[in-house]
Amino acid sequence: MLRWASISALLGTISPVVNSITMALRLRRENIIYLAIGFCLKFVTFFPLIFFTGYPGAITSSAICSITIMTLDLLAINRRYHVDYKPTLRKLCGMGLGLLAMWLSFVLLRLLGLHVCDQPRLIATVELGIYGLSGLVLYVAVTSYFKVPERIFHLDPSQNIWKSLMGILLRRK
Repeated sequence: MLRWASISALLGTISPVVNSITMALRLRRENIIYLAIGFCLKFVTFFPLIFFTGYPGAITSSAICSITIMTLDLLAINRRYHVDYKPTLRKLCGMGLGLLAMWLSFVLLRLLGLHVCDQPRLIATVELGIYGLSGLVLYVAVTSYFKVPERIFHLDPSQNIWKSLMGILLRRK
């Protein structure tokens, strides 16, 4: 149930942002048409998906609607302003691979017997620390391998990334 609510919350956060960007870029007419298309799509998919799958069907219907509207909005922005989404998609793929590595580390720790839920508080806190540290290390390692921090923060790849980041953070204006 929590997984479905997370998907709904994620799309419910991103979709209005893309919608607002489309409106701000003077694509109101197209945006209204895409919202109508999304409404019709949700109306068509909502009841059959609820009937066959229950509550997850409602979330799936909302996800299909949100993804359709966002895709159409982004395509309209691309058509009008010739925006190239490839660099952004590369960064997102690098972050996604980092998240996948983090999730795999959690699965591996669970298979090794670290079950946080059924432990006393002190042991559970230590185990949560192990989960967090292993996830963090793997995420940083994978995203650094794909040079995601360098691309996002526009750092010089020849320099040490940690020195560059600390220089940015400690720079006074």
